[in-house]
Amino acid sequence: MAHFQILYYNAPDLRGVNELAMYTIVAPVPENLAVAIEPYRQKYDPLARLSPPHISLLDPFQFSLPPPQLYAHLSDIGEVHAPIKVFLVGWHVHEGKEYQLQLPMTAGQAELIALRRELATGPLGSLAGSGKSYQPHVVFGRLAGLTALEQAKTALKGFEPQFIFRVSRLELWQRAESGQPWRVEMKFSLKATVAGRARRERVEGNV
Repeated sequence: MAHFQILYYNAPDLRGVNELAMYTIVAPVPENLAVAIEPYRQKYDPLARLSPPHISLLDPFQFSLPPPQLYAHLSDIGEVHAPIKVFLVGWHVHEGKEYQLQLPMTAGQAELIALRRELATGPLGSLAGSGKSYQPHVVFGRLAGLTALEQAKTALKGFEPQFIFRVSRLELWQRAESGQPWRVEMKFSLKATVAGRARRERVEGNV
């Protein structure tokens, strides 16, 4: 059985002053989902070697401020957001620059969209307008042409995925340049409870 784990990585920064690392923020998926779609990723996704399956929250970005400011921002976000229950069912094709095979979400969408909106605040405020059409999903294939797409559709006729899980943490990934595998720079938990959030909103409302 395949296992997907990226170990914590925080190598010395040997880049020049003008060479900024790329970051992205994702929600990892459970092992059973990763194992179920990995054969399809290996067959249909040329980028599969760069990262394990995941739900993308923020597209790749550069960060020019000291990294601890980014870490603090993400930790603060984790303190005020509770784990999110996600329901993925079926698969579909998204047409854009390429044909993407995706696992769409039928529950948890609104919460992840709200989380993404809050991530793009503070030191990441410049990213606020970059995801107007954001719809959370899991990609398991990228195809360049109609012939390859039709072949994939035929092979996937018996594939009927259905997964329910909780997103209880996010991960900040980093890489020095495009084409390199992503590495985990930081993991941060979604720690808030519904009761705790309600108390905090009452307190803030009385300030």
